[in-house]
Amino acid sequence: MMQSELILPDEGFDTWLHAALDEDREQRRQQRHPFFRYVTISDGERTLDQAFCRDIASDSVGLAHFGAIENEQVDLEIQTEGATFSLPCRLKWQHAYRGDVFLSAGFVYSEALPEFRKLQQMRIPNGAPRRIEKRYPFFRSALIRTCQDGEWRDIDGFTVDISNGGVGFLLREPIEMDRVVHAQVFSHNDWANVVRIRVSWCYPVEHGMYRLGGEAVQSYRDSSGER
Repeated sequence: MMQSELILPDEGFDTWLHAALDEDREQRRQQRHPFFRYVTISDGERTLDQAFCRDIASDSVGLAHFGAIENEQVDLEIQTEGATFSLPCRLKWQHAYRGDVFLSAGFVYSEALPEFRKLQQMRIPNGAPRRIEKRYPFFRSALIRTCQDGEWRDIDGFTVDISNGGVGFLLREPIEMDRVVHAQVFSHNDWANVVRIRVSWCYPVEHGMYRLGGEAVQSYRDSSGER
């Protein structure tokens, strides 16, 4: 009988966690903080795109949205638990990420900075008491493979954050609780690894998307290196 070594969590998951820790250190150096919120981008009269706020700094917000924004001057409507903030911004840069997803940074105009300061005060510090496990921002393009009725289907989305053994996703379709899925997460240089995730919860959010949380499933490797 082959000897087996318990690996907990999956080695691929450790790769994700180490990447998140590196990013957390870099964000702290740049004084950027995780701030996941839903955003509507407009030109003051019409909606240009639906987006997600990824992080926040002293005078700017990092955004992810589905498609390029032609306007340089935009209004960001950021939704929070208790209020909605409207901030005039200048998009200083944007670039294609994966598929139809673009990343950009909106720099708040000086006249809107007092309102922006109120938004910053609503930021929940990383590792706040409401979290059992400290979570780290972890934004990556993701592909979830799930098997239902003998057929595999792919659901695309993003990772949002990660903790010791668990990861949060933002997906285009829901997945039922307790299902074990194969999560493929892409690095910035397009390299990817796959980790098995058991779905802990899933619920609908804005823009027709779904938030999902899951735990890394234990993996076993025998002496031949097979799983």
